Amino acid sequence: MKNVIDRFGEDIETEVIDDSTFRATVTVVPSSTFFAWVAEFRGHIRVEGPADVALDFTQLLINLLDEQDEMIDRLEKAARNKKQTNLAD
Repeated sequence: MKNVIDRFGEDIETEVIDDSTFRATVTVVPSSTFFAWVAEFRGHIRVEGPADVALDFTQLLINLLDEQDEMIDRLEKAARNKKQTNLAD
């Protein structure tokens, strides 16, 4: 909860879910900065709504994974080409 309070202040609505989980309702301007802050917590903080903001965040993550997959494919192809070149030498 400390990180949420540090980011949004003490005047936020919170709800205890269980011993290790709470829900905070905050007002934000959805932006790459906000999404990066959420991602920093590696799944320990989620965007539950509004639905369009949650979908925007999800799409950002999907796009990042797709770009990473493409980069891995290019690196693997380059490594195979180098290996084939070394075998021909």
